[in-house]
Amino acid sequence: MPRSIFGYLEGRPPSELGDMAISGGSGKSEAWSEAILPADASISPESATDRRPLLIFGLVVAAAVSVLGLRLFWLQVVTGSHNLALADGNRIREQVERAPRGLIYDRNGVLLAQNQASFDVTVIPQQLPTTPAARQAEYALVGPLIGLTPEQVAAKAEITCAADKTADCLQTPVPQLILSGLGRDQALVFDQNSANGKPIRVLASVDPVAGSSLVLSIDDALEQHLAAAIQAQMTASGAVRASGVAVDPRTGQVLAVVSLPSYDNNLFAKGISQTDYNSLLSNPGQPLFNKVISGVYPTGSIIKPLGASAALQQGVIDTSTIVNDTGKIVVPNQYDPANPAIYYGWERTTGLGPVNVVQALAQSSDIFFYEVMGGFTDFLHYLGVDKLASYYQYFGLGSKTGIDVPGEAAGRVPTPAWKKAFSGQAWYTGDTYNVSVGQGDLLASPLQMVMAISAIANGGTLYQPHLVSQVKDTTGKVVQTIAPHIVRQGFISASNLNIVRQGMMAAVTEPKGTACCKIRDQVPVSVAAKTGTAETVNHDTGASAATQSKPEAWFEAFAPATGDPKIAIVILIENSGEGAAYAAPAARETLAWYFTQGAGSKP
Repeated sequence: MPRSIFGYLEGRPPSELGDMAISGGSGKSEAWSEAILPADASISPESATDRRPLLIFGLVVAAAVSVLGLRLFWLQVVTGSHNLALADGNRIREQVERAPRGLIYDRNGVLLAQNQASFDVTVIPQQLPTTPAARQAEYALVGPLIGLTPEQVAAKAEITCAADKTADCLQTPVPQLILSGLGRDQALVFDQNSANGKPIRVLASVDPVAGSSLVLSIDDALEQHLAAAIQAQMTASGAVRASGVAVDPRTGQVLAVVSLPSYDNNLFAKGISQTDYNSLLSNPGQPLFNKVISGVYPTGSIIKPLGASAALQQGVIDTSTIVNDTGKIVVPNQYDPANPAIYYGWERTTGLGPVNVVQALAQSSDIFFYEVMGGFTDFLHYLGVDKLASYYQYFGLGSKTGIDVPGEAAGRVPTPAWKKAFSGQAWYTGDTYNVSVGQGDLLASPLQMVMAISAIANGGTLYQPHLVSQVKDTTGKVVQTIAPHIVRQGFISASNLNIVRQGMMAAVTEPKGTACCKIRDQVPVSVAAKTGTAETVNHDTGASAATQSKPEAWFEAFAPATGDPKIAIVILIENSGEGAAYAAPAARETLAWYFTQGAGSKP
């Protein structure tokens, strides 16, 4: 049995070994005994090993580890939130559940605005089939359900591929809109026939909170009748723009707001087309412009009750003060005596004759107000523009009323300081004349005028108008009631306001009154009113009627004129003609209905 050399050594004594030889790989041999070193022999060290390859290898490994570490730090720390969001975007779909908006009611519980279910159809390109044939099959299934052709669905579903034609153009988790505004029944059919992409489970959710409902002070029936009455006078006069507003003079609650022409609000609720929007913008009637609160105009003679109140309160006049209305006032021109300034009244042929303040209001005497406010003739103790402007401001002109809707305009009460700053020119007596009869640079909105006339109706309190009456929660419980807010009061005495009301009542009842006599005959309660006709730029020039613009027709009224007034109303029909001819009939029709069939007929 073969044994190792050590086995031989162990098994045989040295004398038997003799001259055994060890054969090397080179074929040479040597005696093995010569290869064994004595115990006390020294061994010479081997030559030094080259360590540079090992060092280079270690550096490469260290660099690789450093790069990986930095990259991990960048991905997990620096951009960790972003990457997490991307990852979640691939597996989590966030769906917004719209909260139901509150409803809107009128003061009598009539529903004015409600919610209508509307659904959108979207697709996540990343979840579409990968092959074109499979995608076309999906489009062919979906299209008929929502009223689109497969080609239309494809164009919207693959819109991300319109500019990017690479294979990855559909690898986006962002939903693409296919169709919006889908009705409830159509959406139900679609949902039953297309179950792909439904969530596996809900990770978290927050229940939507329904909005509060609003109860407005608006009387819908009154507003509808007011709009119809104004529209009839627009048609009769050829006017393309008009507005009207009615309020409760006791509280400032707005009962009706009409701005014509109107438009369908649902165009915006459903997403208005560019064609429809351009049509609204180009309409000469300016349907998107709220003329009641945003439009400001020369008021014409409906401003006169305010000026009369100011002159009475300042003691400039009383009921015994008489001014002879001759139809015009001639103001000498110191720079050109041959060309005096002539200011006409509306009755310029014979004039209205001697009038006091009550008659001046009833017959709308311009000459009376020229003299009382601006003087110059034999009326030496006149009111003056500064005090007149102050009282206009007391009545709320020149500043916003504070109504609870946006877009209100402040209007303008001109003064000598304003004119100097605006044009660099001095203030003349003629400027005061113009402002006293609602012409010149004076501008006010229909809303401002109805609140001013309400202060005369209620005994001298200027209220802030408001449309919202109550706020209700989802159970119908009233959580907020809007109380009347007084802006100013006590700036005109009750006795002086009573004189002004007498003049406005005489305008309706007296044969010479500018609002007599159909309102008196057709409205079953007493009415106080004032007509107004504001001249426009090209009107009073002496040119032919064909080249003149029609004036603005104004009318203001409140009723009952005695006792407890329930309603104040202002109507403006732009570029139509005389206020008595067009604005007054619209007010008459509205008031007659209100006090025979509407809320005014009830105790």
